[in-house]
Amino acid sequence: MMLKLGILFAVALFLETASAASLGVVQTEGGKVEGKSISLGSGRSMDIFLGVPFADAPGTFEKPRPHRGWDGILQAKDYKPRCLQLTVLMNDYIGSTDCLYLNIWVPHGSSVSAGLPVMVWIYGGAFLVGGSMGANFLDNYLYSGQEIADRGNVIVVTVGYRVGTLGFLSSGGSDLPGNYGLWDQQAAIAWVHRNIRSFGGDPGNITVFGESAGLPVMVWIYGGGFLVGGSMGANFLDNYLYSGQEIADRGNVIVVTVGYRVGTLGFLSSGDSGLPGNYGLWDQQAAIAWVHRNIRSFGGDPGNITVFGESAGGASVSFQTLTPHNKGIIRRAISQSGVALCPWGINRNPRKFAEEVAQKVNCPTDNRMAACLKMTDPGALTLAGTISLSGSPDNPIVFNLVLSPVIDGDFLPDDPSHLFHNAAEIDYIAGVNDMDGHIFTALDVPSINSDLVDTPIDDVRRLLGAYTKEKGAVGLNNAYSTYTSNWGSNPSQETIKKTIVGVGTDYIFLVPTQAALYLHADHATTGRTYSYLFSEPNRMGGLIMPYPSWMGADHADDLQYVFGKPFTTPLGYWPSHRRVSGYMISYWTNFAKTGDPNNGGSSVPVNWPTFTRSGPQFLEIHSDMNNNYVQQKMRMPYVNFWTRILPSLPTVVSE
Repeated sequence: MMLKLGILFAVALFLETASAASLGVVQTEGGKVEGKSISLGSGRSMDIFLGVPFADAPGTFEKPRPHRGWDGILQAKDYKPRCLQLTVLMNDYIGSTDCLYLNIWVPHGSSVSAGLPVMVWIYGGAFLVGGSMGANFLDNYLYSGQEIADRGNVIVVTVGYRVGTLGFLSSGGSDLPGNYGLWDQQAAIAWVHRNIRSFGGDPGNITVFGESAGLPVMVWIYGGGFLVGGSMGANFLDNYLYSGQEIADRGNVIVVTVGYRVGTLGFLSSGDSGLPGNYGLWDQQAAIAWVHRNIRSFGGDPGNITVFGESAGGASVSFQTLTPHNKGIIRRAISQSGVALCPWGINRNPRKFAEEVAQKVNCPTDNRMAACLKMTDPGALTLAGTISLSGSPDNPIVFNLVLSPVIDGDFLPDDPSHLFHNAAEIDYIAGVNDMDGHIFTALDVPSINSDLVDTPIDDVRRLLGAYTKEKGAVGLNNAYSTYTSNWGSNPSQETIKKTIVGVGTDYIFLVPTQAALYLHADHATTGRTYSYLFSEPNRMGGLIMPYPSWMGADHADDLQYVFGKPFTTPLGYWPSHRRVSGYMISYWTNFAKTGDPNNGGSSVPVNWPTFTRSGPQFLEIHSDMNNNYVQQKMRMPYVNFWTRILPSLPTVVSE
């Protein structure tokens, strides 16, 4: 009897293995690539391609160039290094200048997928750090697209782009125009558009994170403040944060994560044609275009590409929808906690920081600066792009984020607020976490995290004074009365501390996002607009520093749920966390497929209405959602103050 059972088990195992669909060797425009195939059980499988080049190794402060191709079969089975960037302590650097690669997750049922929607992920990191892998804990990368691709049945792409000085340094003139990181992103998006058909994706259905013959494609752009980051994300137990596996599996989409230059190599700009900047954005665009050209070979639909990202990645997604260089490539986009209108999104005086970097590496600051910087060791340039991580209520740390995109007249031909006509046909989701600003205000006012240390009321006034400096005393008094109108005569310490977080959240993330949503809705022709507020409380709230008991959703808290970490590492989460993760994957992948987060094959708990100027509705995303979580006019008194009242006041201090 045991022998028979053993034979039956062996036969069942053989049939399961034999029935697993796989693309095998895929032909791209650069040559043949072979990834790895994994079985997911129940007749499902997934092909994963790691480290596929979408552009050549970029020259210092140069736009990305098309890859020259390769002979034979490229083994795409391991992540590539993230783009050269500073370490957390900013006393060393990691990564490589050869970093323009992307990663693809393609889900299969009983047969090989074809024409899937595509989701392209752009990571954050304040344009200083980051990578398409993300943080890595026990070999579990934060930005793995596996869960998204698996659960959403989409193709997920993550890309790399230059950050820091190499990505965003600009002199403010033509010799160092900046925006190299943006050009990297643009190159990545273009690569996706050209190549994603070879991976089974739809080049006409790209959402920067569906109606066609195959799977939608979701391309992920990581965050990291344009300073750090990678397409893998953090790694925990061999599970990378940005793995697209859960999204691809649960949503039946193809997930792509891309690398792009960050820091000085991605965003240093002289403000002119010498170092125009935006190299990281060009890297992203090159990756998206590659996906569009090649994803059909991977089973994706090149006509159904969704680009999505968080923090600087969310702002990058916004930039990718606004540039004229992506016309007809991106179908949909999702910006999480970052848009082009954020105060840290554009450096309006890039020459100043470019000259500071030049002096650090012994380059002149005259018309010879650009040539000298281009000849300087990339590692030295990266180290020269350090920023101060110490803030105060009078000098908030957000003002130190100066390695960012610039208005270069090319990738960004005008101020972002004037470019929303370019996104008129793109479906768009944008939202924030309810305490996104905590990550910054906790550095500016450390006492907000301590139950043992009081936060002076004057710290609220000082922080508001810094944010409204150009409007003088009248601006400060208006701001202070707006934020303290419901305090009463004796506000509690919790009220004061939460007000400081609210001020930072509004100024740095929420109000710019609402402004972007209004502009998108106003200019939309066929594109639909959706707004959300993520409010699932931080899992560490009240347990460890720096998370007080009243903590809501901090910056980046949403990432673990979008990428399905409660499913891949279940012991670290409660059932409620799996619920909210399932909800987000369903909404995100439904949207990637159809442009409607409510419809696309995955059930959702609450119908998410569209956002319009006359009906600015939004969905609050939480593990215990019900119909009461559909609301209107998100923090309208504060949005009205920052967008209408404050701008109408006379300027008394010019920057």
